[in-house]
Amino acid sequence: MNCWKTVSVSQDIGRFRLWLLSGLVMVIYFLLYYLVFSTFILEGSLVDYGVTFLIVCLFAVIPLHMLLHCIPVWMLGKKATMGIQMREWPFLYFAVKQPLPKRVSILAICSPAVFITFGAIVISILFPHLLHYAALMSALNIGICMHDFLYFKHIRRAPRDSFVEEYSGGFHILCENPALTNKKAS
Repeated sequence: MNCWKTVSVSQDIGRFRLWLLSGLVMVIYFLLYYLVFSTFILEGSLVDYGVTFLIVCLFAVIPLHMLLHCIPVWMLGKKATMGIQMREWPFLYFAVKQPLPKRVSILAICSPAVFITFGAIVISILFPHLLHYAALMSALNIGICMHDFLYFKHIRRAPRDSFVEEYSGGFHILCENPALTNKKAS
């Protein structure tokens, strides 16, 4: 296997710009989500359960997001780990120690955006009085997913039979180079 491309979104864009982009997308997503659902779905008034309930809901999004990254990897029978990393700020992370096929990597990257957004839509339809909580949770998740969307952009362009391998600052896209393989065999 040869390295086709090395990607580090944090280094390419910069941490501050990434945080700014995530925050901007989060606010725009919340406004659109809430506007659409309050216009077409909301019947009656919203129910407020207080700040504590809101904080618990928002903090629950982060571990759920990480868990949804790991589930496709676990279903494949590979090892993925979750943990808390303490640097300047404590944050949750997930890591996969071995290279994953491109399709599994795409599935692992996209699953939090798909499942949490779908869950928020279902909650907004079935329990319209909780629309504001579902909108905030879904918006926070989409903000967190900005990093994933930028990774997805790079992985999507990789060759079909490639593999994705993580390293501390990003990931390597690995693929077989037939020209090099044939030279070694000769």
